[in-house]
Amino acid sequence: MVDFKNKILDSVKGGFHRVKHGGRSIKNDVREKTVGYVLAGLGVVAGLAWNEAINGLIEYLFPLSRSGVFAKFLYAFLMTLMLVLVTSYLMRMIQKDQDNELKK
Repeated sequence: MVDFKNKILDSVKGGFHRVKHGGRSIKNDVREKTVGYVLAGLGVVAGLAWNEAINGLIEYLFPLSRSGVFAKFLYAFLMTLMLVLVTSYLMRMIQKDQDNELKK
């Protein structure tokens, strides 16, 4: 009976230990995600600022003409192409890191 009671107490203590250390892990995960979201938000703000600056430059160089519309479409196409290339590169890099971790 005493052994059974000690086993239950040990099990409960182990559970508290896992919850305590799991809480630290959750806290770190939340902190990392929050920092990631804040940085992503700041990246969007910077991207919008650059977009506005480039649009202003296009309007300055091509005032109210058809070539201004063409320049904006060219800009949109080039930005999309750049986004696809960077995303593709980053995804390959992440996949390579995951493959390396699985090999370990």
